[in-house]
Amino acid sequence: MSDKSILDFFNGIDLNIIDDQMQRISDSIVKVDDFDVEDSFYGRALKSNEENQKIIIELLTSIKADTKNLSNIVELIHQSNENQEELIEIAREILSISAATDRADADNRLKKIIGKINDVVTNGEKVIKLIGFATTIYNLVVGLLK
Repeated sequence: MSDKSILDFFNGIDLNIIDDQMQRISDSIVKVDDFDVEDSFYGRALKSNEENQKIIIELLTSIKADTKNLSNIVELIHQSNENQEELIEIAREILSISAATDRADADNRLKKIIGKINDVVTNGEKVIKLIGFATTIYNLVVGLLK
């Protein structure tokens, strides 16, 4: 898949669909507090359903943020003419956080990557996008290491 088709793919993703789905789920949540049935089977079922819907909203929010970060990185590399290879290498290093064996290892890898970003990248917007991507990968990995 070419850089252009990857960029077209990410640009074609309508993040408003995720917002719409989150809003529909939020609107449909029936609050247990609205009922005086806490000890009944129905009350427990409502509470469980409410908790599940909140988890779904959190997941959709995370998916939206992750998709935006990936789109930013693809766009950043695609549009960068002067240091494209360096940006690709930084992206590889960011993904290497996934190989961390414990939290200290992940912390060290993230610190090293942020240092490299600050040394190599001079454009503030690019720094923000790369650090955002690194932070997303770091948070995913730390979540798995628990």
